[in-house]
Amino acid sequence: MDLPSGCGGRAMTGMEAPERKREATRRQVRASDPSGAAWVSAHAGSGKTHVLVNRVIRLLLLGTDPSRILCLTYTRAAAAEMKDRLFDRLSRWIDKDDDALREAIHTEVGHDIRFPDEPLDHARRLFARALETPGGLKVQTIHAFCEKLLQAFPVEAGLAPGFEVLDDAMAAELLARARAEVISRAGADERMREVLRILAGHAREESFDRLLSELLAHRRILQRLRHDAKLREGWRTVLAERIGADAAADPENLLATWMEKLDRKFLRHVAHLVERHGTDNERRNKLPALHAVTGGGNRPHAEVFEILKGLVLTQKGELRKTLLTSNVKKAEPETAEAYAALAEEVLQLDGDLRAAELLKANLALLDIGMAVMERYEALKRSGGFCDYDDLIARTLDLLSDDNVSSAWVLYRLDGGIDHVLVDEAQDTSPEQWEIIRLLTEEFCSGEGARDSAFPRTIFAVGDFKQSIYSFQGAEPAAFRIMRERFEACYGAADIRFVREEMNISFRTAPVILKAVDAVLKKVDLGLREEVEPHLAVWHRAPGLVEMWPPEFRSDDGEKRNPWRAPEGLKAPDHPRMRLARRIACTIRNLVARRVPVRDRDADFRPVRYGDFLILLRRRTDLMDAIITALKQEGVPVAGADRLKVTDHLAVQDLMALGRFLLNREDDLSLACVLKSPLLERDDGSPFDDDDLMRLCLTGNRRGSLWTRLRRAAREGAPFVRAVERLETWWRQAGFLPPYEFHAHLLGRDGGRRAFLARMGAEAMEPLDVFLDMARSYEMDHPASLTGFLDFLETTEPELKREMEAGAGEVRVMTVHGAKGLEAPIVFLPDTCTVPGDPKGGVIRMAVQPDDPEGPEMPLWTMRRDFRPGAAAERIDEWKRKQLREYYRLLYVAMTRARDRLYVGGLISKSRNKEGDPPEPDPASWYAAIREALFPGGEEDPCALRDEDGALIGWRMEDGAAPDLDHPAPDGKEVEELPDWARQRPAPEDGPAVWLAPSRIAAEAEEEEEDARRMRQVISPLESPGRVEERRFARGILVHRLLQHLPDLPPEERRRAAMDWLRRPPHALPEDDARALAEEVLGVMEDPRFALLFGPGSRAEAPFAARIATDDGREILVSGQIDRLVVTDDEVIVADYKTARP
Repeated sequence: MDLPSGCGGRAMTGMEAPERKREATRRQVRASDPSGAAWVSAHAGSGKTHVLVNRVIRLLLLGTDPSRILCLTYTRAAAAEMKDRLFDRLSRWIDKDDDALREAIHTEVGHDIRFPDEPLDHARRLFARALETPGGLKVQTIHAFCEKLLQAFPVEAGLAPGFEVLDDAMAAELLARARAEVISRAGADERMREVLRILAGHAREESFDRLLSELLAHRRILQRLRHDAKLREGWRTVLAERIGADAAADPENLLATWMEKLDRKFLRHVAHLVERHGTDNERRNKLPALHAVTGGGNRPHAEVFEILKGLVLTQKGELRKTLLTSNVKKAEPETAEAYAALAEEVLQLDGDLRAAELLKANLALLDIGMAVMERYEALKRSGGFCDYDDLIARTLDLLSDDNVSSAWVLYRLDGGIDHVLVDEAQDTSPEQWEIIRLLTEEFCSGEGARDSAFPRTIFAVGDFKQSIYSFQGAEPAAFRIMRERFEACYGAADIRFVREEMNISFRTAPVILKAVDAVLKKVDLGLREEVEPHLAVWHRAPGLVEMWPPEFRSDDGEKRNPWRAPEGLKAPDHPRMRLARRIACTIRNLVARRVPVRDRDADFRPVRYGDFLILLRRRTDLMDAIITALKQEGVPVAGADRLKVTDHLAVQDLMALGRFLLNREDDLSLACVLKSPLLERDDGSPFDDDDLMRLCLTGNRRGSLWTRLRRAAREGAPFVRAVERLETWWRQAGFLPPYEFHAHLLGRDGGRRAFLARMGAEAMEPLDVFLDMARSYEMDHPASLTGFLDFLETTEPELKREMEAGAGEVRVMTVHGAKGLEAPIVFLPDTCTVPGDPKGGVIRMAVQPDDPEGPEMPLWTMRRDFRPGAAAERIDEWKRKQLREYYRLLYVAMTRARDRLYVGGLISKSRNKEGDPPEPDPASWYAAIREALFPGGEEDPCALRDEDGALIGWRMEDGAAPDLDHPAPDGKEVEELPDWARQRPAPEDGPAVWLAPSRIAAEAEEEEEDARRMRQVISPLESPGRVEERRFARGILVHRLLQHLPDLPPEERRRAAMDWLRRPPHALPEDDARALAEEVLGVMEDPRFALLFGPGSRAEAPFAARIATDDGREILVSGQIDRLVVTDDEVIVADYKTARP
């Protein structure tokens, strides 16, 4: 293992190795030479995009028409970056004089290249020519290219003219609709009823949706089965062969046939022998089972066979070592041998039955999957839609059609294509490679070869070590297979074909590259060819690889009070948070110390927060914990790179509000809304768990949460504003379309401001996406809140953030999302998880046993009980394939780092009984890195220890960066945080229990009224809100009269009361108005209440008081006093009720 000697640094005496850089440049120039085809295998950081751009420029310099160049990239972002680099380079040539331009061409493109020297005006015009060419310079994804091709030939491709390409959300919605329709119509189809019966025997209702979703995730394979008649006809046979089953066997018939041949008389004889010669234990264990098998009755065959299995097989499905004891064998050896032969038959039949059942279930699942795909295709046709998989499949069909000339198609498209350049070729699927082959099949044959001095060429650049998209159909072996095919094709035409290896990195420090090489020697990437060692252009650049001991559960098992569960996995002593805090503190300290890092030009500067990249395998709780810890440390963070919109709390709050407004009996949704930033108590403070608990425990737990909330608000609880808001939103949701309703809620009603205050700026983007989805939903669907919520839950749309390096924020993302990115400092905290068993899910299985890299088909693995030997082998093959891609993902992760790489880990176990810490899985990234770099463990010379001698990690370092006297990145001195900022604040006292003055007296009355309303029949034409208002109408009128009449002279009160009651909106009949006015005036004129309504009295006086109880609790009494009088020696408080509606 070629690693730096020792673990310390050495002085930097010079960075650039001129000869190594010249060699890297020579390889790049050879690869970009357009005089022949080229196939480039390039290590990470060796300049793949640079070479591709240079090749395009050299083609343009030689006079190639831009329209005849096709550059295919993997993502739109990569296409945009390539265009930016190309046009930036060409635009800088416009105003240069001849000498400067000639020097620029040689410096930027290569000193050894040849191009027409005079005049150089041609080179200056390349920028304008590339922009103005009809159709433009084609730098695009293969899906964009296929879309343009199909739009030009929709009829030939079997598509509707003007078809619309479905985005992921629309495709998911359409697929969900197809699935629902197929299942709902299954009752009318005898075959589908049988399919569902079979599936119901192996998948519970709650797991069926997940299972079907996993199958439909392989819809590219299902579509291939649909379009390949030969494969479709033989798929039963192929599936049976691959899992070791008889294609014609039915498990029930197989078992029935065997049971008919079972010699029960022989088994009775065995029972007799055991009874006479067996041990007590043998008689106790075997005799009941033997009697059950040989006895009469109508036991089902399956039950009898299970008893037989228990006699001769272990729980693992293996033959028992001792079938009969020695005494029984000695008594009748022939019988013992026959019994052993029967045991072998049982073992064989058990495997056959499991294989047949696995085949039967898989056929049923494929049947329903095919039915869903048929319906999905029909829905697409009826709507004139096309999804991304269709773009590839239809283009392939079009170019393969014997009745349509692919050359003519391309000629009609843009006059033809002479040069195809493929970027990130290792991520290209076999179907996409076939399209490329069809596009280029005449490049090296017949007239298509044309001028041998300037031939039509294919150029591909990629790195099979970075093939990590198998879930999208990519196959790393395809890169090698296609290279061999094209090499043979060009060789037969005697046209130059170059195979170039680029292993010199312009990005990464040598110590990190050496660590990468050491790790690659320990793992299996699934590659046939040996990987060349990585070399660094900047061979003396300082670098560091640091590894931390994995975090694991504390000895107390992370016990928690269940009533404090909301802290969950973000409790400060949880291992996730310990690891997250170490990362956050490390980043903050590195910035505070102004640690030097290299920029793209290899110049040193102080590290900034935007220089950090934290990479994880998957989006899990660890990602959330890291983002939380960074925020707690005051480190700017960009948030997760990709987020399911419906997983964001702000969006979940809006969806909970929608569900409540559609059903006000939905207590859970209302509880979520109350805890959200959308609502607050009357004093401006947020609702807390204590508020919800009190609401749930009041009123003898009768009525919905909404009923209790309104009751509490009436009784003086500080919830009036929340109730009013919910009532307003309920009325608006009834007539406003989803977009307008949510736009008002977030804008005019202050919802966006509330989310920003509590959740920060990162909540703004999901809210914007939510509104955009509401608007786009209304364009294609009826504008209903119910439909919109169903659309969100069905499609689960994703928000993809572009993680720009210059944003000044720490980036936290998955390794897949970081493909093509780099950063001076990279953290790998998610290194202990390993791909495991499929757990009854759907996996991909090669159709042909001798062609593991060929076509695949889905296999439902089911439970372990239904995995015969052949099926277990298929699953093991899948595991090995997953593990190889797992290690390729590690290569991608490690090579994102430029100067420093930090490795951590998290193990979900605690210490063993001996007190030793848990060890990571031997197959994990963590184990591979530690074994390759620090094999000595705690005794390794690179071990790091704290002041007490405890191990805190390992470090491998090479070179020493210069001291920098630059100020902090923002121009300010970085001060250490005070101690109190790092301490957890003491828990706040819980809010006092609130109580309204009328609450106790009114409790029984309210419960009786709620019961009466439950029995009341409400007209379907009557608004529930209107019924609620009418119920309290009389009481409200009485309160208003008692509030305002005392302020008038006594002689005017009767007339004023009558006028007010007769006017709209009350408009009481004359008799009702007179009766109510007389009743109120009678109370006011009663001598006993003279003080309450006399001069100096006050109406609706607000108050709040904190009262200590005998048991030490505090009760907050708050509300409004109906009538208040303060005299010299007493305070009179009156609260009145009408006691009837």
